[in-house]
Amino acid sequence: MTATRLSLNALRAYEASARLNSMTLAAEELAVTHGAISRHVRALEETLGLPLLRRTGYSVLPTEHGARLMDGLSAGFSLIDASVAQLRAELAAHDPFEHFFMLIQAAVCGIGLAVVPKMLVESELASGRLVAPLGFLAGPHRLVLWIAPHLRSRADMRAVLSWLDREMQAANGVDRPG
Repeated sequence: MTATRLSLNALRAYEASARLNSMTLAAEELAVTHGAISRHVRALEETLGLPLLRRTGYSVLPTEHGARLMDGLSAGFSLIDASVAQLRAELAAHDPFEHFFMLIQAAVCGIGLAVVPKMLVESELASGRLVAPLGFLAGPHRLVLWIAPHLRSRADMRAVLSWLDREMQAANGVDRPG
């Protein structure tokens, strides 16, 4: 006899319903309809051949068997969530320049400024898509400020640049009249 493969969606629907004591709250958590949750739970109960939930008005309570299943599923889903979070953290650690890329693109488009290592913007500098409005005075972490050339003439950007220049000078122990 072969084992029936259980639907992951049905198991997720059941676990959320039992944990929250509500199919409505489970539907909200899983971003599906109440009817979808109800159908998944009923299909799981039919597949297993036993009731997993006692329906009491607007709430549901797990049966004895249902409570044991809920505990195991909750632990399993927590393990899955932890594994995915760990993988995401590892991927983020392997791509330390991703946030720099977004900053550079915002600066090139004229919607922001970037403080990144010069080596990351050399092609943008060579093409004239970025400039260093404060020169190449490196800050305490060897980062330089970059902006789109047309932003140098805006009053608000000049005010930000003036403030940043004073802060970078102070961080480097240089006194410049501000």
